[in-house]
Amino acid sequence: MKNIILMLLLLLPLSAHTKEPTLEATLEFIQNKFITESPFIFYKYDSGELSETISSKTTYSFESNLTTGRITFEYTKTYITSGNTEHHKYEFFLKDLDPSSIELIEHGQLQIRLNTTYNKKTIITLSTLQNSELKLSSASLFFPEQKRELATRISKAFKHAITLAGGKEEAF
Repeated sequence: MKNIILMLLLLLPLSAHTKEPTLEATLEFIQNKFITESPFIFYKYDSGELSETISSKTTYSFESNLTTGRITFEYTKTYITSGNTEHHKYEFFLKDLDPSSIELIEHGQLQIRLNTTYNKKTIITLSTLQNSELKLSSASLFFPEQKRELATRISKAFKHAITLAGGKEEAF
């Protein structure tokens, strides 16, 4: 009996150090990073035919429901020169995403790609540009190159949250 108690006492400090963040703590981390370090504050792109650069200010909102695992991510882009705005909203359940498919991609800028398991179209998007609801099997969060560390940490946090919420990898 003394040996069992001694073994438990020796293992207890090890388990305390390896404790992973809870789903609540992970989602709070993601939300705080979006609020305090908005991935895009100013975004510039080539407008095509006019070949001029248009600046825009983007504001973000990230909400999570711990009970259901539902995530609502919204952003509004206001074009500085015209004052026009675009509003985009994405809703999805963490359990519908495949944690092994979450990846950080470099394609001109950094993006975190969130993919559903078996390409189920369960990510709902609404936009003032399309004026209708679309169902998608993937969505991306974009980051400028200078936010690489933030993008890496948020990608890792999403993988962890998806696993905790019951997200499953594809079988094959």
